[in-house]
Amino acid sequence: MSTVTTFQIGTSLEIEATIYDQADAILNVKDASTIEILIQLPNGITMVKTATLSTDGTDGMIKYVCTPTDIPIEGTYKVQGRAEFPDNLIYKGDIHEILGIKNL
Repeated sequence: MSTVTTFQIGTSLEIEATIYDQADAILNVKDASTIEILIQLPNGITMVKTATLSTDGTDGMIKYVCTPTDIPIEGTYKVQGRAEFPDNLIYKGDIHEILGIKNL
C-alpha cells in the first residue's frame, strides 16, 4: 500500500521505511551490510541514499533525512527502503509516494 505525503520543495524531510523478508515479515536489519533509501524522481531518475537505523534494527526500520536538494522538482516521488546482507541477499520495503509541491 502506498502512502502519499505532501512535501514542500526546499525543506528537509525524514523518510522512514520498514524492510520485509520474502514472507512479508519484518526483517531484523541490525546485521545488514548496507541500508539505503531509494528515491525515484518524477522524471524517472533514481537516487540511492545511505540510510541509518531508526532504532536498533530489530524492528526493520531505517531512515534517511532528505536535504533540500534531494527533492528538487514538483511531482510525485517514489521511495523504498533497501537492505543488503553479507551473503548478498537483498530485501526491500514497500514503495511509498511523496508529492513534492512548490513553496508559496
